[in-house]
Amino acid sequence: MNSALIFFFRMKKKPAAFLLTGIILSMVLGACSVRKAYFGPELEKGQIAVVKPVKKLYTDVEIKSLDGYEQGYFDSCYSVLPGIHTMIVHVIMDYPCLHDNLQFTLELSFDAQAGHTYGVHGTILPLLNDGYVWVESEKEPDVAIATKHAASLELLSAPNL
Repeated sequence: MNSALIFFFRMKKKPAAFLLTGIILSMVLGACSVRKAYFGPELEKGQIAVVKPVKKLYTDVEIKSLDGYEQGYFDSCYSVLPGIHTMIVHVIMDYPCLHDNLQFTLELSFDAQAGHTYGVHGTILPLLNDGYVWVESEKEPDVAIATKHAASLELLSAPNL
């Protein structure tokens, strides 16, 4: 423990090395941790489907729950059995120049096939006051498996500083 503290103290004197350590740590912690969302033993990749959020610049997509399995602290992806699944998806748009964020949460169902990895996409169109979520398989990109529009968008205001 003492040697670790000395290591980090020395790192502060070298900004480039300290920055590199921070980048590597964020990449490791930001990796997709897969949560098993079914009962029974672990199955091979060809017998299950993987569902993961697809994040874009200024748009954050989170799968809050899938079939009642809540998102864990480090979990962002789910492994599921083939069949119909229901998830709660939260989408937030965060432009760095604006003081407000737009968000919505909705429930979406889709039919998963074994051996597929599904990306859950979301977008918010602020000028149209519209947002929607869609699911794509990595085996068939650009083909929406399921789509749903947000009924309404919520405005989150940043605290006045």
